[in-house]
Amino acid sequence: MDNSYIEEVIDKYPGLKIGRRDIVKDIRIPPRIDGEVARSAGWISTALFMEYGYKCMTKNGSKRCTGGQAYQLSFKRRDLPFIELEFTLFFEEYFNYTLHVETYIHERHGRKISYISGRISHTAVVSFYRNVLEIHDKKEERAILFDGEHHAQSPPDQRPGYSQ
Repeated sequence: MDNSYIEEVIDKYPGLKIGRRDIVKDIRIPPRIDGEVARSAGWISTALFMEYGYKCMTKNGSKRCTGGQAYQLSFKRRDLPFIELEFTLFFEEYFNYTLHVETYIHERHGRKISYISGRISHTAVVSFYRNVLEIHDKKEERAILFDGEHHAQSPPDQRPGYSQ
């Protein structure tokens, strides 16, 4: 198997984590941080970040803990054109990743309420947003600054275009 792509991506984005499923499913990482990637960072900044773990028993009776991280996004039915024409297409084009999207219908006070849920769970994609673009679940500041270049190492007050 050719590991040159993985080595190239890890050299370019040092904080990136790549899982076994990412390699098997041929998940790709964008070669550069452009306006579309910055726009997707805005989508992810509003998503719920989840860390989960579960235990399973092996054949010899020992416990092995596994887990993962995921972004959970919620949409309303009126967002369906955006999901179909922009959101899912972006992840397929930039990451070679097909999102897990489900539609739920609940009945509340005699009315049917529907919402759409999307989940991003592959290690490389989640790590790209968390570790490379540094999108964390800080609720106090949601501004994403983008001037055409990615400044992962500099503190926010030293980024071009930043004002307090």
